[in-house]
Amino acid sequence: MLLKEIEMSRSERVAYEFGDQHYALDQIANLYKNPKLAFKEYPSNSLDNRLDGQTLHIEVLVNKEAGTISIRDDGVGMVYDELVKIPSNIGKSSKREIEDLIGEKGFGILAYPSVGADKCTVTTKSMGSPVSHVANRLRMTYPMERKGAVVEEVRMKDLRFELGHGTVVELEGISRKNMEKYFTVTKIKSLLSEMYSPMLRRDDINVVAEMRVGNEGGKNQPSIVKPIDFKGDLVHSQTQEIDLGDGTGNLDFYLFVKAKGSSEKVRTYNKGVQVLQSITELDELSGLPWASGKLLGEIDTDFLELIPSRDGYKRNEAFDIFVEYVHGISDDLIDEIEKRRTESQKDELTEFTSLWMRNLNDVYQDMLNRSTGWKPSRDGKETRRVGDQEKEPGEKGSGRGKGGSGGEKEPKKEEDEDSGGKERKVRKTRRRLSYGTHFESFEEAGDIGNLGKRSLLDPSFNQIRINIDHPEFENSKRRGEDAHYKYIGFLMGSEVAGGEFQRLCDDGVLDQVEDQHTLVGMVQDLCQGALNLSHLD
Repeated sequence: MLLKEIEMSRSERVAYEFGDQHYALDQIANLYKNPKLAFKEYPSNSLDNRLDGQTLHIEVLVNKEAGTISIRDDGVGMVYDELVKIPSNIGKSSKREIEDLIGEKGFGILAYPSVGADKCTVTTKSMGSPVSHVANRLRMTYPMERKGAVVEEVRMKDLRFELGHGTVVELEGISRKNMEKYFTVTKIKSLLSEMYSPMLRRDDINVVAEMRVGNEGGKNQPSIVKPIDFKGDLVHSQTQEIDLGDGTGNLDFYLFVKAKGSSEKVRTYNKGVQVLQSITELDELSGLPWASGKLLGEIDTDFLELIPSRDGYKRNEAFDIFVEYVHGISDDLIDEIEKRRTESQKDELTEFTSLWMRNLNDVYQDMLNRSTGWKPSRDGKETRRVGDQEKEPGEKGSGRGKGGSGGEKEPKKEEDEDSGGKERKVRKTRRRLSYGTHFESFEEAGDIGNLGKRSLLDPSFNQIRINIDHPEFENSKRRGEDAHYKYIGFLMGSEVAGGEFQRLCDDGVLDQVEDQHTLVGMVQDLCQGALNLSHLD
């Protein structure tokens, strides 16, 4: 049986409408995932109202007891008709087509419930207003009143604050818990510094946050908010113009490497306002060098679109261009990180070897004090009983008194009770250890005959050469920093002991063959003593 074809001729365009307008407004008002992100909307609005060529001043005043925060600026302000449009044009931003401005969503003014406030009052006076004694005021409460917001004119003399031109936003009814958790003076200052760091770094704007705990009108002086002070080596600082196909955009980089870092991060911004605390929140940029923990700083764009909550980017063509360009500089940044890491390791080794040599010297001098079998002398010709204590210049009994008079007295020749009456050659003045340490590849140095050795002492320059190609050198690094330092320290102690032992033999104080046990003891004592002083287990 054939079915009769049904003719379909109806078609029309249906406008989008909110079934429950107040429910929709409530969802927008609670869009933000934490109070700090919601609070960011108000300073951002102030920044968009700055006068061309003039410094904008923003003050944030806190009254913890009353549960209020005031954000004040001396920008262009608004006339009455502009203020009326705010509640009647939710989602329609007058800034959307102006590239330099931050705001583009058109409902940031509704963020106050997410801050924790139940009332938002906007008082404003436009620059050059013909009516000098009148300001304009918008009052909104939460939950949203079905009758709508209140817009009214108010007399300047009835305001509890001075207002030449600009805008004052007052957020009221914030709980003490939220005030203490998010909005103390210190926390707001830190928040503004992080949120607007690239903008604060510019010369064309100076944002001042004046924050007070207690009643407004106190004596606290405004505290200037400064941009983030990054610690490390600046490796990439430039503005790059990006071709977007239908125009151009700017990418500003301000990146540092901290060689000893482990959890550093690169923040991303849009038009000077923070979007992500770490670029690694983007799956496309979650690898190296961004996840190395050693790269930190800021990347600021002026061409990416944000999601409504302003804590993420829309995935569109502009975003793909951004990701592609950032990927393009990744290899250079990886090289910079590796370069700084290598330099840092060299600095750390230099610091360690200097400390270790000082410890070896302290142990060596102590060994000389306690030794009963030998004591080195300056030239190997003078003798003294081993137990005789030497005096420093200026000490009672030394050959030199105050003022240097009297000169040095010749030491007495006495028998050494511990050596059976034999006279042993000793040093009258102890020699301080002086050895340098050099890390090198024996293979690259062309020292083919010593490739299997871990270290060598160059007696001509008192230089301890440590072979970085030896397998044990790399093995010690893999076992951790302490194991690596102990390995190097043992090599240094062994070479120092060998050098000093040879010097004593050359002076005739020790015998190369008969006193080999002394060399073994010197190595053990030097290394163990230096370990103890260096607090390495």
